[in-house]
Amino acid sequence: MQAAEVDRLSYGDCKGLVNYTKALLSVAGIPSIYTEVAAGEEQRSYLAGFASFLQGNHVILCVPLQGDTVWLECTSKVAPFNYLGTFTSDRNVLLITPGGGKITRTPSMEGSYNRRSAVFDLHESGEASVRIETEFSGIFYFARHALARATPRQARQLIQELYPLPNLEIESWEVAQPEGDQPLTREQLNLRARGFTNWSGDRLFLPLNPLNRLNQLPGRITERKVPVWIPESYTEEDTFEFRITDGFGAEYLPDNTTLTLPFGFFSVRTRMEEGKLIYRRVLCLNKGYYPPATAEKINEFFREVYRADAQKAVLTMP
Repeated sequence: MQAAEVDRLSYGDCKGLVNYTKALLSVAGIPSIYTEVAAGEEQRSYLAGFASFLQGNHVILCVPLQGDTVWLECTSKVAPFNYLGTFTSDRNVLLITPGGGKITRTPSMEGSYNRRSAVFDLHESGEASVRIETEFSGIFYFARHALARATPRQARQLIQELYPLPNLEIESWEVAQPEGDQPLTREQLNLRARGFTNWSGDRLFLPLNPLNRLNQLPGRITERKVPVWIPESYTEEDTFEFRITDGFGAEYLPDNTTLTLPFGFFSVRTRMEEGKLIYRRVLCLNKGYYPPATAEKINEFFREVYRADAQKAVLTMP
């Protein structure tokens, strides 16, 4: 579609919208390049030695600037400026330039993280008051996209699915996506969970990771023939503070765990500190292809994460 037609209809597909944006930038004296890409989570690249437009299924806009390049996803109404996401990042693309087609590569999603801190005020009734603050960046930017645009009724259902705490009551929630150089989503929640802790006599059984457990293990594959592919690098950091009535002691705390392997890192630390129990969990994955023989090591890595996520502490009342 011609730019004038897109402007008249306020409508266009990826090709029309990129052409329209390119025309607007041209009027402002900003050159840009129509770019074809094989979009999708599988990260297919144009063949560097034999590129053709039929290798792609989507169009984005490249804006070369002095010392940097900006990429625009013109089809999305909500994607931040210069944010491609996993749909079009880190792959060979075809620039349609006045001098002919040229191959370049879109940037990878670096610095992706999910950082969460939560405070659990535990009551003798077994109820917990929970305050959660989480930041999502990089590939996690859209993790709360639905919640940010939900009605109050929809939000309550989504929060119950995201944080399946027992007998959950939602007191307040907020999702913000502030403007800045790095796309960022911030989530703040105030919750109440009745029946959060289990008592057995004077012992309190406390789940240490109620918010971000690994709930599914990868399937076992014997005699794997192809490499293992981890599509994105990212870091999850969770710090939970459990505030407990004075006088409680720790009868049992799980052993601290650290796993360091080429494809990932996992760490869990638990400690008592001035009437509080502090739990910290870090999970990192490293993007890349790994030899077929690595598959069993990756399975064991996630089995260890699964076991650690299910651990409970046992506290005692004097």
